[in-house]
Amino acid sequence: MLVKRHHVLTPLRLKKTLQGLALFLQRKNRFGLRLAFVEHYGFTPKTHRPYRPRTKGKVERAVDYVKDNFLRGRTFEGLQDLNAQGMHWLEHTANVRVHATTKARPVDLFEKEQPTLTTVSSVPAYRHLSPVHRTVSWESLVHFEGSRYSVPPAFAGKTVQVHAEHGTVLVRCGDTAIAEHQQAMRAGQSIMDKDHLAELWKLTEQQTRAPERPSWNLQWTGSVQEVPLRVFDEVLR
Repeated sequence: MLVKRHHVLTPLRLKKTLQGLALFLQRKNRFGLRLAFVEHYGFTPKTHRPYRPRTKGKVERAVDYVKDNFLRGRTFEGLQDLNAQGMHWLEHTANVRVHATTKARPVDLFEKEQPTLTTVSSVPAYRHLSPVHRTVSWESLVHFEGSRYSVPPAFAGKTVQVHAEHGTVLVRCGDTAIAEHQQAMRAGQSIMDKDHLAELWKLTEQQTRAPERPSWNLQWTGSVQEVPLRVFDEVLR
């Protein structure tokens, strides 16, 4: 990239300046994903009304400045040459000129702002994930890519988001991660967390009523025929 200085990124330029952001903006819940992205890197997006020169014009003016002052009339042998010329232009032209609005050189303003800025290398890379929605069964399991994964029993019946990355399956409910498992090696497996299983058994025992002890109260109301013993003696003879 040509720009090496810190800039406030606006939604208008996110798609073109960040690798892979085109796919990022096409997701169904793209507004929520954008917020997750900006919160991860800690900058504040500012939106402007369409066709308003005082705001939109300022954003576009920086693009026109690069086109007219740097790109126009130049030729490049390749990406490496373009970057080399771009760095030279930044250091000897763009960043050392007196800006018409701020009345100061960008290089001087950057020196004042630098202590308050966060370097990109100090922040872990943003992981864009595309989860699928699943409903937790009453056995506290979610189905994902042909296998089942356990979650805490408290989330049974709720809708969760499931995704896999680098061999790990992560289950989230809203903004909370509720379960993490090693991804199943093949379809049809049930991946259980022993703590989830223990909670499920405990909950099952609490909800299962013990059988009541029987109360024996037998009463014989019928009559028994009395047979004299001599009858048996005659049979044995």
